[in-house]
Amino acid sequence: MSEVFAAWDDALYAKRKPEIISEVDGKFCCLVEWVEQPLPPTEKAIRDTIRKAGPTLPKAIIDAVPKEDPSETGKLDILAFADESGLTTSVLDSLQQHRHVGAKKVVNVYGNDDLLDAEKVEELLADSWDVVVFGAGADSPESNDPDDVVKWSDRLIKVFLTLVQIIQRKPSYAKKLFVLTTDTHSNESKTWNEAGVGLVAASHLFGMCNTCRLELPSTPIHYVDCEYKVDDDLVEQIGYEVSRKAGFGENSVRLNWRGRFVARMVLAEPRYTSSKIFQPPSTGVVGIGGGNGALGLVMGKYLLERLGDQRKTASLEIKFLSRSCKIQPAQQQLWDDVQRLAAEGSIKVTQEKCDVSSREAVEAFVSEHADRLVGFVHSAGILRDALLMNQDAEKYDAVFKPKAWAALYLNHALEKFNCDKLEFLWLFSSVATYGNPGQSPYSAANSLLDSLSRYRNAKGLPCTAMQWAGWGEVGMAAGLEGLARKRMEESPMPFFTNAQGLAGMDVGLSTGVSPFCVMRYNASAFFDQSNQEAKNASAHYMRKFWGQSIPPKELTELDVYDAVKSNFYEPHELTFAHFISGEELAADEP
Repeated sequence: MSEVFAAWDDALYAKRKPEIISEVDGKFCCLVEWVEQPLPPTEKAIRDTIRKAGPTLPKAIIDAVPKEDPSETGKLDILAFADESGLTTSVLDSLQQHRHVGAKKVVNVYGNDDLLDAEKVEELLADSWDVVVFGAGADSPESNDPDDVVKWSDRLIKVFLTLVQIIQRKPSYAKKLFVLTTDTHSNESKTWNEAGVGLVAASHLFGMCNTCRLELPSTPIHYVDCEYKVDDDLVEQIGYEVSRKAGFGENSVRLNWRGRFVARMVLAEPRYTSSKIFQPPSTGVVGIGGGNGALGLVMGKYLLERLGDQRKTASLEIKFLSRSCKIQPAQQQLWDDVQRLAAEGSIKVTQEKCDVSSREAVEAFVSEHADRLVGFVHSAGILRDALLMNQDAEKYDAVFKPKAWAALYLNHALEKFNCDKLEFLWLFSSVATYGNPGQSPYSAANSLLDSLSRYRNAKGLPCTAMQWAGWGEVGMAAGLEGLARKRMEESPMPFFTNAQGLAGMDVGLSTGVSPFCVMRYNASAFFDQSNQEAKNASAHYMRKFWGQSIPPKELTELDVYDAVKSNFYEPHELTFAHFISGEELAADEP
């Protein structure tokens, strides 16, 4: 874990804090930037850079650097859950060349049914390891058919869930956990055209890691997403991430030929926003999955209201899709509003049966309306919340079916039936993607939706993933009262009203970026949380991830290193549209 080397001056921090609160509160949209962070492989090299900072840093900070550097990474005992493609073994070979490998055991995940048996997985872990590497996410499914993508993704879920549950129960089995995927965060057309949609199969590991990191605080979890095709230099860089001491588990990392990037949540306004205003189509068919639920109805009402006077002449059909078509009493007023607005013109709104978790049902709906389908809102989803120790494959499957698997079936149907009139596809994701205790299935499923939106965007197909935080006036939150609601209002991320949520969505849509997050900041509570003592890598991770908007007072050695490097290191010049991925669409590979 990184050591704290410095802190912001009390007077300066006290001056900036209310200014930041004023800047952040009242904003309802943010998104993730992948910020370039070049980092040498050893802690000694990091500290040498700080010591040589000269006038860049106050002498007191330089003097605070310990005189003796930590010893170099010795030989690590490594257990690897490897991919068939050979990336994991190549990384281990690189580590071996640098004399970083002691005991080693490698098991392939693909087709290995033994790894579905918790007792056999525990036998592998029982020797206790310095690092457990989960590299199976580098493998692709047998084909890009959605059933094959689901099959491989489900296998990864079951093996990884078994692994982290055992480590949570017996932390001594794994001092550190390293998780590797390939280009699930990419926006590049070349990658997705070559790999296909199957690349999203491992994308849920990002969300799982983010929640597991919070539920396994004693086990640093380091997530790395590297390029789909790697060379020897990149393999060596991945090896550095495995053996890294300083900062291990404190960032989500992307590695590609352009460099090393770390994830940071930032406000969308004003940097990413534009004057673009979403205008719904006035003709054709719009489908809304989860159409009898609160969010589906809110979106139907939004579309109708946004049409304004066009409602009088529009020839639009909005089909609210669900398994039952039953409107619960809590949602009846929303449905009444939808019907009233539609009746002001010639728009037809209907509740229709369609189980979006069924491939056959989705294909039937899309094929029937392919020549008129102009929009689709995928808002279906359910929760199976439980702490990690109480999760199981059945709960994951229940969450994934109506959300992640349904999105894969929908994407396939839209491509299969050539829906060339489609203007928008909205996938309802969640801020839980970035970690929320008790919601590991939800974090994982939504992470897959985010990756699927990148695939479609890279292919030139319409798609926006919206990562929602808590709605306060509809759904489950509407019933909260008393102390429960008070606690939520005082939290760093309180509920937002319908108007605030839709305003945040409009801001996000104006960016042209996917995914974006709609949330309400309570900056004062965020400051309190970020300035609590950081006792583990997980706490440092949350500080860094949210720290672009809400900076903590304490600075670790990596924070100081970044400050030093920023004075003479020039990152790639990237336009706002590409900086979120650390990528340049038009760049030629060296």
